[in-house]
Amino acid sequence: MREDQGQIDDHAIWGAKEADTILSDVGLEQTKIEQVNHCIRVHRYSNDIEPKTVEAKLLCDADNLDALEAVGIARCFSFGGEHGQALYDPELPIESDKTVAGQTQLNHFHKKILSLPDRMYTEPGHRIAESRMSVVKEFIERFKLEAAGEV
Repeated sequence: MREDQGQIDDHAIWGAKEADTILSDVGLEQTKIEQVNHCIRVHRYSNDIEPKTVEAKLLCDADNLDALEAVGIARCFSFGGEHGQALYDPELPIESDKTVAGQTQLNHFHKKILSLPDRMYTEPGHRIAESRMSVVKEFIERFKLEAAGEV
């Protein structure tokens, strides 16, 4: 989980370079290194690179599924806090937030997290994502109620 905690700007690019070095050092053939490198580079949602192999699609799905769990929700808020993002801003409803990822943590859920099932590359990934959405949606609804002082 360290990758998302601010030490590295783009962990996919950094990770791909590190993998190249490590795999070269252990003598893996260059074609295999390139395949691993592709998987690592494309797995990051915000890089918006289409995965070309089954392995890359599986890694993308696994990374996206990670965000659809309680720990993924916690990581989202940890990341946002570390980067100075507000949890919620009643003056910035989702409809007015023109950023790709959301200017607040709540908007991030609407801009990115809720769309993850549609971004799955495999049928099992899509099925698992759909099954996890109830936790995310319940959290968002509870968050909105509490932020509005209704609970």
